[in-house]
Amino acid sequence: MVAGAAEAEERRLIRYGNGTVLLLPRTPTEAQSLVSRVPGPLLDHDAERGTDHLRTLRTVLVRNRSWQLAAEDLHMHKQTLMGTQPQ
Repeated sequence: MVAGAAEAEERRLIRYGNGTVLLLPRTPTEAQSLVSRVPGPLLDHDAERGTDHLRTLRTVLVRNRSWQLAAEDLHMHKQTLMGTQPQ
């Protein structure tokens, strides 16, 4: 609907991906597809290396992408969480 309105008004339209949105999967297959595309590589990394980056990501998202608040929850310095050192 939005794409049609933009095209009718001859406005610029940018498309991303193939248009498939799986925010609320309807089947186990859709759920598995979503997991394998989004957090799957992170889950694999954690399993292979014994890390817990998924927990870190979850904390950052729960804290509304605030590095400072997430760092406090994770009991670490903000620069450590961000992977940077002060200059």
